[in-house]
Amino acid sequence: MAPSNAFGVGPMRPDWARSLRDQCQAAGVAYHFKQWGAWLPVSQVQYSNETNVEPATSGDLIKNGARGHVEIEQGKHALRVGKKRAGRLLDGRNWDEYPPQIISHFEGV
Repeated sequence: MAPSNAFGVGPMRPDWARSLRDQCQAAGVAYHFKQWGAWLPVSQVQYSNETNVEPATSGDLIKNGARGHVEIEQGKHALRVGKKRAGRLLDGRNWDEYPPQIISHFEGV
């Protein structure tokens, strides 16, 4: 799962990624989270390698050199840090699951 990287596309909401992950786990289906795109949700800053921003406290957005921010939901923000800096951790974990058929196919290669 990854957001579109087309020009002008806004941030992905973390709840979308979490919901899809939870549905996949409940159904026994592999889940792969590719990246956040250019926007890093403030709720994910604590898990990232991003050093120029800090998590928001008491609803205030702290942005130290970030190129911008946007409110993605009531009281929830995302910082535009670029897709490489935003990374691909969801709640502190890389989700690199693949269907078993794909794994077995590439084990023999």
